[in-house]
Amino acid sequence: MTAIDLRLRSSLKQRNGYYIVRLSWYDAKGQRKQTNVTTGLQVVGNKYRAEAREKEIYRQYESVLLAESQEASKIFYHEWLTKWLKFQENKISPSTFYSYKIVVEKHIIPYFKDRDITLAELNCKRIESYFDYRLKSSDVSVNSLKHERCYISSSLKYAVTEGVLKYNPANGVRLPKIQKHIANTYTNEQLKTFLSAISGSELEPAILMAAWFGFRRGEVIGMRWDCIDIKNKTIAVRGTVKSQGKNGYSVYYVPSAKNNTSIRTLPMTEEQAEYFSKLKEQQKHRQAVKGYCHDFDAFICTYKDGKLISPNVLTRAVPKLTEACGLPRLKLHELRHTCLSLMIQNGISVLDAASWAGHSSPSTTQNIYAHVDARSKEKISAILAELLS
Repeated sequence: MTAIDLRLRSSLKQRNGYYIVRLSWYDAKGQRKQTNVTTGLQVVGNKYRAEAREKEIYRQYESVLLAESQEASKIFYHEWLTKWLKFQENKISPSTFYSYKIVVEKHIIPYFKDRDITLAELNCKRIESYFDYRLKSSDVSVNSLKHERCYISSSLKYAVTEGVLKYNPANGVRLPKIQKHIANTYTNEQLKTFLSAISGSELEPAILMAAWFGFRRGEVIGMRWDCIDIKNKTIAVRGTVKSQGKNGYSVYYVPSAKNNTSIRTLPMTEEQAEYFSKLKEQQKHRQAVKGYCHDFDAFICTYKDGKLISPNVLTRAVPKLTEACGLPRLKLHELRHTCLSLMIQNGISVLDAASWAGHSSPSTTQNIYAHVDARSKEKISAILAELLS
């Protein structure tokens, strides 16, 4: 494409007391494009400076658009996403890469492939149209959309780094407004009912750790006997079990946690310490049986035959178990939410709850449990009102 084909035009406009430059041009498919660029100059007393700035902005855009039209118009975005995934493969953990791969190949690539959109044609409006489509076609969460926006932005940032694009068209993309999901939680009585119902099952130790300590799934399955100090009544998070590798389902142990604050040691009650002491003795007796699998002797959450309980099996089982005992359906991670919600409802500060949960920042806890903290403040308000009446 030449400068003549581009048909780039500029004009000086006024907006909110400032000069802006309005640019219009035609892309490789002959479609008209338009954008506004601020000069940063106030209207009063800056006419000549604004005209000079207009010419400068025009030359910059002409150079950028010509460079983009030559290469970016030949590359389909869905093809670039595949290239970006390969670039990411050895730069992030296997489980993180697999989560990228699943979403990109299942949702983002098919959408842009069906529409034959090139890198040169991508802009905020087209990317926002993708999110509108996702919202209308499935029950997607705010968090999922945020992740997908990060994937798209990262892939286009890579295009800028490689010199295919001069700027990232995902900058400034706005997500559609959807109601934030508030996790389901149990009351203290409901939780007691559920824990009583699963007593004696093979999944009991895993479920108890999620409910007692608010551990994440990987922390629960990754709990090893050397992390439990029965004498001093402490339990420590030192590693996790992952369930996704680069190419799909693959259970493996990682001697690290989600973040630095996730590595933590928590106190146990006398009853909790006694429970793990008895559980350890039970495992020792089972280990003497012929045919027992000794590959996972170091782990707590094992089946009776010694094999490690799969994280995905635990995830699928918990909702079914909650419904089986006549309680509202609850997901595995919502046992963690229940634990932390009960803490905050009973006067534990958000700061202390964040430390217990292993959140990277107390603000994370505040954002998730703001509605719970509000109820706690209502209790305080009622107490103060009674005292002052």
